[in-house]
Amino acid sequence: MCNAVRGRRNRPGGSIGRVSRPYALPALVMLASLLIGCGGSTDVKQGAQTPTSVSLPSVTIQPIPAVPVPTSTAPATAPVDQAPTTPTASTPTVSPADEAAVRGVVTGYVAAFVAGDGATACDLLTEKVRQTFLDAIGSSDTCATAFAKVVALQDSATRDLFRNAVVGDVQVSGDSASASLTVAGGASPVSLARQADGWKITTLPAG
Repeated sequence: MCNAVRGRRNRPGGSIGRVSRPYALPALVMLASLLIGCGGSTDVKQGAQTPTSVSLPSVTIQPIPAVPVPTSTAPATAPVDQAPTTPTASTPTVSPADEAAVRGVVTGYVAAFVAGDGATACDLLTEKVRQTFLDAIGSSDTCATAFAKVVALQDSATRDLFRNAVVGDVQVSGDSASASLTVAGGASPVSLARQADGWKITTLPAG
């Protein structure tokens, strides 16, 4: 049928050329359908081959160089769970002989004050304290005489206060020592120093 249609289309004066105008459009539609069904246009050359693949140029991918990562130089921090240790102060060891000697000096001074014994009281004081005592009362007498005069001026109630005094805690550190003297409920520190002839009072007890 396709050859017949082509023969009629190419024959001069064929019947297609004489189709009346009212039937021209339907006839052309039918002709187009027949041509499509027969393989399309006759202008396609026989033996032509349609390429089945396309060659693409090869592309070489260069590797990306590694970037060095800087290492941290921050100083290491101390563990938070470790608290700084505080050295424990050691309690000085008091020699029993030194403690007894210091306590005996303070007790002897109090007893000499109560008895008005200036010689014994001044003998338990350092030379510097004896001079300080004389300067404080403005006396030109010896320490023993001036001390006896001062005690004589005290009433019995004051002497009773010292009579009931208590020597408390004693601390010794090398050639220095201290003792707590409680008089009428009030504690006063008494300082002492070790000298060639024994412990001596370096500060007068409050009285």
